[in-house]
Amino acid sequence: MVLKTHNVSEVIARHPDAEIIKKIIRSPLISFALDSGAWIAGGFARAVFLGKRMDQFFSRSDYNMPGDIDLFFDNQAAVDEVIEHFKSSGYISKSYGGNAIQTTCHLGQIATKHSDITSISIQVVNNPELILPIREQLDRFDFTNVCCAFRGETFLAPSNILELEANYLLDIKNSASPFLAARVRKYMRRGFVGVTEDSRQHITDWLINAVGDNFKGTAGLSGTVKDAAWCKQQIRDLLHKSTHVLRSEDLIMLIGMFKREAGYGRYGDTFVIDEALEALSVRRAAA
Repeated sequence: MVLKTHNVSEVIARHPDAEIIKKIIRSPLISFALDSGAWIAGGFARAVFLGKRMDQFFSRSDYNMPGDIDLFFDNQAAVDEVIEHFKSSGYISKSYGGNAIQTTCHLGQIATKHSDITSISIQVVNNPELILPIREQLDRFDFTNVCCAFRGETFLAPSNILELEANYLLDIKNSASPFLAARVRKYMRRGFVGVTEDSRQHITDWLINAVGDNFKGTAGLSGTVKDAAWCKQQIRDLLHKSTHVLRSEDLIMLIGMFKREAGYGRYGDTFVIDEALEALSVRRAAA
């Protein structure tokens, strides 16, 4: 992945919600974190770079949780300072993935006809293994599409991000997280239509680990997965709802895992359908 450097002021100035973004990054909690050396990275930085509307990013839909702001650091002292400041300002809790603490930043109503954003969720990444120089942190992200980060006047973004977005493709570059399949589904619901060819091996690698129950218990940087059933459900969601991201080899690996009963009419005999074999048959018929 090649990162290009842009000017923060120029990136924000061309955004349709520039005033909202300025108010967000000047809010007391976020400005304190930025002054302490934080980088804003991930989904919010991507939305800023691509000109995505802020009211949509921070809104809950039937399929997606509201977006949040992820803060990354390159030294432990800064992380500790920011967390202590956040504690003194209000309630904090552990993030779902286990890599961060989170809190809510209350903005008051932003004076614009385009938005009624009054509060946003902030996550301070405090996993010691993720306290790294920003380029090393971005290199560990699962999707190239979200490898955006900014602080001061420096804005980093992948050189190919506009091409990926124009083609509605996810570029997966890391399969270490047990949440990968759930995140692929999340972005498919947001309008992505597929993955790059280089991504497909990462999906296969993830499936091998998920089928082998290698994510059980504490899953390193990715938090805790309660049991194998959780990963199995993520596999089934991919099989049912995003089959097109799976290679035929992946479907062969899943033969025997998922079955359902079907019948001939209301009172006819029932039979068992192997869902992976069914997907392979549909694919071959369409070829």
